[in-house]
Amino acid sequence: MKDDRQQYHPPMCASMMLELRENKNELIFDCEHKLNTQPNSVDFMAIKPDGVKVKSGLGAIFKKVNMMEYKSPVSAIGKRVYYRTMAYVGLYIAYEKEDNQPEDFTITFIRDRKPESLMAYLQGRGYEITEYEAGIYHVRQKGHIDIQIIVTRLLGEQYKWITKLTDRLERSDIVPMLEEMGKLEDAQDLLHAESVWNLIVQLNKEKEWIKELIGMGALRDLFQEEFDKMNTKIVEQDTKISELENELQNRDEQLQCDKKEISRLREIIRKLEQNSQASVW
Repeated sequence: MKDDRQQYHPPMCASMMLELRENKNELIFDCEHKLNTQPNSVDFMAIKPDGVKVKSGLGAIFKKVNMMEYKSPVSAIGKRVYYRTMAYVGLYIAYEKEDNQPEDFTITFIRDRKPESLMAYLQGRGYEITEYEAGIYHVRQKGHIDIQIIVTRLLGEQYKWITKLTDRLERSDIVPMLEEMGKLEDAQDLLHAESVWNLIVQLNKEKEWIKELIGMGALRDLFQEEFDKMNTKIVEQDTKISELENELQNRDEQLQCDKKEISRLREIIRKLEQNSQASVW
């Protein structure tokens, strides 16, 4: 069994990039961002240039540097995670961007279930917690770094990716995601979608509906070579038809030229015959 970071974090990064893809040409994404040379890394970061308005509600709180910590359904978010993530802000400023100030940062905690103990602890320290949207909580206190807590199982239907990193899925839960996947055209978006899908399969592999979908995929792959061959034949036939059409057009043009030449020669013969008859008389 892979550890939490190996199993969940790459698909989490992929799902967040898909959720925020309307701003993908403006935001700068960084997964597993290493801090200095020590084994400390931020799960996911989004750097927002000045003036960019993030369209997804998941990024409504964003400032300049936005750090995200993700915990799998079996992991907790408590005081230790909170203080470690706060320390990442200091490490980032110390080792990378000394011109940044704490007010340039936001911290996001992402988990399947509501971290009740952490939220109670923050409220006890004077933070005000407001529900921005279903499943998105903004946590603020004057003079402190802005925080948001995302509870994925409570998010609205518009969030089709980050909500799927769980073993609690049924077939109906992923239909909107599969429909959205079918609309993707960008190669990088498709790779991110594949990462999310692979985790879904891994977490739900014992369910009959996932076995059926896997089987459909295997069937498609089984006949992919034949589909490719058929497509090649179609392309070759189209090329031959185009060549024949060009040849027929050339022949038609040549035929028209021949007809004109025959008419010209007939006219010459007719005139010669007329001249010959005139000279006899």
